[in-house]
Amino acid sequence: MNQIIYEDPYILIGHAYPKGSSRRMLMKMVKESNRIALENAKIMNEYRIASRLKMDGILRPILPIVNGDVMALEYAPINGVTLRRYFAMHEVSVSEWIQLGLRISNLLLELHRKQVLHLNIRPETILIQPTTKRVFFAGFGYAVSVSEKPDPNGRSALLEASPPYMSPEQTGRINHRVDQRADLYALGVTLFEMLTGKLPFNATDALGWSHAHMAIPPALSHDDVLRIPQSLLRILFKLLAKDPEERYQNAWELRADFAAIGAEVHPSFTDRRLSMRTSPIPSIESYFEQHMSYPQILDLAAIVQSSQIFGMETDELQVGRELMSLIIKQAGAEKGWLVSVRNGEAIVEWTGEVKRDQLVVARPCLPLEACSEAEKSIVADCLLSQAVSRSGGEGKKGKGSVLCLPILIQEKIRGVLYLENTLTPKAFVPERFTVLHRLSSQVLYITKYLARADNPHNGPASDGGISLTAREKEIVHLMAAGLSNKEIAHQLIVAPETVKAHMRNIYRKLKVNRRIEAVMKAKQLRLLDEQNTPFGG
Repeated sequence: MNQIIYEDPYILIGHAYPKGSSRRMLMKMVKESNRIALENAKIMNEYRIASRLKMDGILRPILPIVNGDVMALEYAPINGVTLRRYFAMHEVSVSEWIQLGLRISNLLLELHRKQVLHLNIRPETILIQPTTKRVFFAGFGYAVSVSEKPDPNGRSALLEASPPYMSPEQTGRINHRVDQRADLYALGVTLFEMLTGKLPFNATDALGWSHAHMAIPPALSHDDVLRIPQSLLRILFKLLAKDPEERYQNAWELRADFAAIGAEVHPSFTDRRLSMRTSPIPSIESYFEQHMSYPQILDLAAIVQSSQIFGMETDELQVGRELMSLIIKQAGAEKGWLVSVRNGEAIVEWTGEVKRDQLVVARPCLPLEACSEAEKSIVADCLLSQAVSRSGGEGKKGKGSVLCLPILIQEKIRGVLYLENTLTPKAFVPERFTVLHRLSSQVLYITKYLARADNPHNGPASDGGISLTAREKEIVHLMAAGLSNKEIAHQLIVAPETVKAHMRNIYRKLKVNRRIEAVMKAKQLRLLDEQNTPFGG
């Protein structure tokens, strides 16, 4: 390629000339990386969907090209730039903004009429011709034809897309199908970013973006409120509604609102220039596994993060805080409690709540009796029934979701996870309960040892005559670091069966049944070297 238009770690887009020809080609090419299989699949999906669309306003692929292990697409050329690039180059008046909104709405309406969901709308997949102001959609690698039969195995292998622009329903944390309203949400994120110069939410990984889409309101500065017409802000916030039922139901409704505000905006506003402080392209780490859906990828990310917390953090209290924060994010909750049962009394051990767009975790250690009557009643019922309680609840916005998940360990009730989301009535789907239970069990184990440390009558811990061999201590250290049996065997250069035999001896000596119990018990009894153990001071 002799002119690069766009490049990221996985693809390259630009102009090229065939050997012996002066014809300029517009090409997208997959780069050598660990995602070749995924990127090749996206190329084929884009060609299959976009090449058959009978409509204007799309970057139309002409021909797929195979070059060794990688694929490429040739497109019908257009002289366009990405939306992000356009706003970096131009100041846009309010009236131009409204016209742009109308053009994008018309194009999205036509795409949905063709029974196609784009599912990857962002500033890099909307193109504008600077001279004509015509708008085009590109990036159909994740697009879905609604009229096609779904995968019989229930997999949606190309629904990873770009986490900062994905709708709540695409995360699998809300009981709602993915339809045209997912594209409208992504358009809302895109327009918000172009209008304010920043994304409506802040996050650093896929799980953080998932939680933001579910439970954190868009962040708008005082300056943005003053300089952006209220009519445009109303459109943005309706596009960004967490509950699909509260969004625009189709692109026709969005187009009608853009047309209406074009007539309503005061003439003094229409020529006002909106200076766009365009943000850099978000960097997103991929958790993609071809055999997994995106919600399952997020589940795996939560499990991996919990192992990293145990392997890297040295303070038990901080371990508990980080795991409780992880629970709130995994669930897509605004608020959560973890209640334990101590000597027959229910204690609110941990709380997490979104305050001013930040997730705040605390360890109040309060009796359940000290809580409000409504929450106390729900948790008490769950403790008695030992059954999951999930319902639409009354929240600050008049509706919401509540979940009470009993935490049973060895068939005994050990606590309850209580969660709220006031922004949507369909949060907390059963498919997420297994990971939530696992994370909550880990926090309860940590809490049990913290409670013993908090008791001044405990005195110094004693090993009670228990001793571990040097090899057994090595294995406990590696268990705490989150390594699997196979990884421990590789680290110690022994057979996996040898590791299993050592672990059986460790469990027998410490009188425990789980990895986390073994690590915590060895720490409590001071059987590990403090500077090496992950819970050392």
